[in-house]
Amino acid sequence: MGKKDAIRSLIISISLVSYHKVLYDKGEKSEAKKYLEDEIRTYSTDGFEKAQEFKFSKSELKEIELEAIKRTMNILKNKYPDIKFSEKEIKEKVIDTMQEFLIS
Repeated sequence: MGKKDAIRSLIISISLVSYHKVLYDKGEKSEAKKYLEDEIRTYSTDGFEKAQEFKFSKSELKEIELEAIKRTMNILKNKYPDIKFSEKEIKEKVIDTMQEFLIS
């Protein structure tokens, strides 16, 4: 996989983890939280491995961050219109996820 493909794949992984974190924080059912914990763990493992394949420049990291924020917001708006969130919240989740992947 080339670096451009790795960046696209990483953006997807970060957005998947980030939107599951938002759902976890906003959810109330304990059985749903268990499922979301499992999803976060699975996507985080995959994303962490992808993140370690390349060294990313500051501009690439900024692109990853901005695209992951945009993608996360789109997923939440389209799939979960009943969930209320702010762009600040999404940005925090994305940055947190990038730090977990050791790429910030």
